[in-house]
Amino acid sequence: MTYSNSNLYYLIIIGILYNSYMVAQCNSWEAHPQGIEYAKEQHVLYRDWLNNKQYQKAFPIWRALFLNVQSPKEAPNRHFKDGIYLYYNLAKIETNSTKKIVLIDTLINLYQQQENCLGKNTSNKVWMGYHLYVLQAEPSIVVEAFQEALQLGGHQTSSTVIFPMAQLSVYLYQKKHPTFTKKYVTALYHQLKDLVDQNKNNPIYLEKWKKAEQEFLRIQDYLSTIWDCNFFENHWRPLYLQDSNNIKQNEEILSILEKKCGQNTKFYQLVQQQQQALQTQNSLSCTLFVPISELPPYQQGMHYEMLSRKCLKNNDSLQYKTHRANAFALYEAAIVANDSTINSKEKAELAYRIAYEYFIHEAFPKAKKWCRIASVHQPKWGAPYILVGNLYINSYTTCKLSAPSTWEGKAVIWVALDEWRKAKKIDASVKEIANKRIQRYEKYLPSSEEVFQQTLQIGAPYFVDCWIQQKTTVQVAPN
Repeated sequence: MTYSNSNLYYLIIIGILYNSYMVAQCNSWEAHPQGIEYAKEQHVLYRDWLNNKQYQKAFPIWRALFLNVQSPKEAPNRHFKDGIYLYYNLAKIETNSTKKIVLIDTLINLYQQQENCLGKNTSNKVWMGYHLYVLQAEPSIVVEAFQEALQLGGHQTSSTVIFPMAQLSVYLYQKKHPTFTKKYVTALYHQLKDLVDQNKNNPIYLEKWKKAEQEFLRIQDYLSTIWDCNFFENHWRPLYLQDSNNIKQNEEILSILEKKCGQNTKFYQLVQQQQQALQTQNSLSCTLFVPISELPPYQQGMHYEMLSRKCLKNNDSLQYKTHRANAFALYEAAIVANDSTINSKEKAELAYRIAYEYFIHEAFPKAKKWCRIASVHQPKWGAPYILVGNLYINSYTTCKLSAPSTWEGKAVIWVALDEWRKAKKIDASVKEIANKRIQRYEKYLPSSEEVFQQTLQIGAPYFVDCWIQQKTTVQVAPN
């Protein structure tokens, strides 16, 4: 007999109802009403399906057998373990959240029955916590299972508990769960650290502790009983020695050590000296050694821009900004002076780059100016008009607030649409981009009724103030 998903779910629900009223039983083969041989045959049958990962076929056979035979003499926990394994795998593949919760609840119930029948066991608690963690059960229940495993197992507890306990406890502390206080999390830190110290010859414990400690570090500012100066020095020293030329990491180390230890410790001063040497070295590498004053402005600009990229790679943001600003100032000078080393197409592309640089820094009037210069040098290029339209749209709120009693906000859309329409008219390569922008913003146009209420006429001239200072026409949303 095969079972559909709905029938299987029904069986699970029946199982839950049965379990909720069932006193812990530990019956062996002889308790089965159809006899020992039949019970063993059913055991072999469901085990075959289980070994082939046919969980939905194995489940109803196991369920019927488990109602009568919970703990075979030869392997007292076998039917419990198999049932747990089935519920766990069914829950893993379940996509319906309600059904998944039911499966998780039943899994917990089955673990409890196993404990009532066979007694508490560290390994079982570890597995219970692990299964619930993977299934993303309620975090506090997961931690509770692992906590019991720690209490039962002491220093022999599996390393499996280390990372999930740290991760979930920190999460619950951050969520202000009433149980997971500073006192609790601090005690847990020391408890897990002690477990690792007792198993320090086992690399698996050390590896999992390394990840767990990073979770505790998330709340380092609140756990002063753990995070003293010695801790931070011990934590950062091996990382520093491994990569002492890492300027970004050194900055982080100095920032934390200054806050936790002050500036007078030997380790802080060591890192500070190395950082100063690196910054001096990078500063020199970001300096022009080649004389370029005799070069045309455009070529000078290229030297400065290449240098700025080198500075950025060296994490010298100040020099990067300085050299990049010099580069673009020289590019502007090259176009204004009509630098003969670049042709019209190159001047147009350079002007567009200057415009985009101003756009990034929200200097919209200057960005528009350089887009127009780009269009002078390359009249049939649509990209500058696309960018001007973007400038206008990005000014919607500013222009609307500058004249709240007028239609400046709507008018900004009009002039933006004008730019995009012109772009696709003169340059087929930007047609797709222009159409997407037009379709996106046409829906914000006023209706003909709104225009009429403002005593305006569709298609009538309209002058947009704000910083735009451009003529357009009154436009309405398409029907």
